[in-house]
Amino acid sequence: GKSHFIMGRVPAGLFPWQETLGRVDGFLLKMYDEPAFVERAVEAQTRYAVAYAQAMLEIGCDAVSPDADVCDNRGPTMGPDLFRQYSLPSIKRLADAIHSRGGWDVMHSDGYTWPILDDFIAAGIDGWQGIQPRIGMDMKLLKDRYGDRLCLFGGVDVDTLVGGSPDDVANQVNYAIDHAAHGGGLVL
Repeated sequence: GKSHFIMGRVPAGLFPWQETLGRVDGFLLKMYDEPAFVERAVEAQTRYAVAYAQAMLEIGCDAVSPDADVCDNRGPTMGPDLFRQYSLPSIKRLADAIHSRGGWDVMHSDGYTWPILDDFIAAGIDGWQGIQPRIGMDMKLLKDRYGDRLCLFGGVDVDTLVGGSPDDVANQVNYAIDHAAHGGGLVL
C-alpha cells in the first residue's frame, strides 16, 4: 500500500549450477563441453524464475529481487563472453517479465561486479542489492556512474555489521549517505 515497499526474493534463472550439478565448477565446464545442456538448464530455470516473480507480484509485492550471485570478491565467476551468452538474456527476460506486471527488478548479486554492471543495467534492472564496499564497490563511484539509472540497495558490508565496531558501522553508514544519498536512489 502507501506505507510499505514490499520486495519478494526469487531464484534467478541465469546460472543454475546448484539445480543441475551442485557444483559451480562443473557447470562452468559444461559451458564449454556441453553448451546445449547449459542452454536447456538456463531456459528451464528462467521459465521457473519468471513464473515465481509473477506470482510474487500477483500477491502484492512491489518489487522482486532475483538472487543471482554471479560474482565473488574477485569478479565474475565466468568470463564476460560466457556471461553475455548464457546469463544476460535470462536477466533481460526476467526484468521484462517483472516490468510487464508493473513491478521493480532489484537484482541481488554481491561480489566485485564492476566488469558486468553495465550489462545488468542494459538488461533493465531497476535496483541492485548486495553491494560490498570493502572489496571495491565504492558507493561514491556507483552513485557517480549509475545514480541516475539504478537504485542502490546497500552501503554497509555484512562483515562490518556482524564483526565491526559501532564506529566501523557508523563510518560506512555516513560514507554511503554522504556520497550516495543525494538526489535519492539509496536504500541503506
